[in-house]
Amino acid sequence: MDRMKLYDVLFWSSLASILLWVILKALGYINTPVLVEQYPIIGAIFGAGIFYQKMNEMERRLGRVERTIPHIDKRVNALEIKDNLFS
Repeated sequence: MDRMKLYDVLFWSSLASILLWVILKALGYINTPVLVEQYPIIGAIFGAGIFYQKMNEMERRLGRVERTIPHIDKRVNALEIKDNLFS
């Protein structure tokens, strides 16, 4: 299993903090000025940035796999010819 990356932790902690803030605000524990009420928006923007980073990493990994497939295909073809697997 892959280790949790730093931005995985940041992503989930930002979502958890937004959820906690919404719950506390709904229960009336948080009475804040308007500036502080913008916190969920800032957290959502931060989470979107982390999501963008994850998509970039996935695209990079897929590109690496696409470059590897022809190499593997050549090796399998060489084995088929050498060992006459399908005769």
